[in-house]
Amino acid sequence: MIYDNDRDHGDNELDHEGGNDDLMVLTIILQICFILSLKVFCDMTTDGGGFILVGRKNTSVTWTVPSNNKPVEPFGDPHWTSSLGNTPIIDFRVQVATQENFKATKAHWYYRLRKPRALKNLMIINKGGCGKTSPGIGDVQFVKDLMTDNIVTTKFRCSKFGMAHNAKTKFGW
Repeated sequence: MIYDNDRDHGDNELDHEGGNDDLMVLTIILQICFILSLKVFCDMTTDGGGFILVGRKNTSVTWTVPSNNKPVEPFGDPHWTSSLGNTPIIDFRVQVATQENFKATKAHWYYRLRKPRALKNLMIINKGGCGKTSPGIGDVQFVKDLMTDNIVTTKFRCSKFGMAHNAKTKFGW
């Protein structure tokens, strides 16, 4: 999810509440079909900044991570935020590390969607390159490896979730 740093945000739209320039707590008013004021953690440095933290997990089993309407904190309890479901997104990223502080990052991927869609509709089925037997993240314009700063593909079909889990490595979706 991306926040536009180049746009002039009035006092009513953005309220800075932190002193750390790398990670700020923001109150953002989202204008979709209604106005919603939420507190979120926003990374203001990675690949131009503006990525809102929507989920954190410490297990490879995605469905065991709870969802609630509280902000996701970088080092807080693992959960997905349910407050941003109607928020339109075009960019998102996934970071995988073996340490809580992310110093041992193993993968850091940035996905650009072809068209904006609501976060709750991030996973699709039977369209955008995803088949009818397994949902995934499809209709992707490009994937960028943020560890090398290179676009690795513009032919990405579908990132499938739910079917692949390696019991030996304990990694998978």
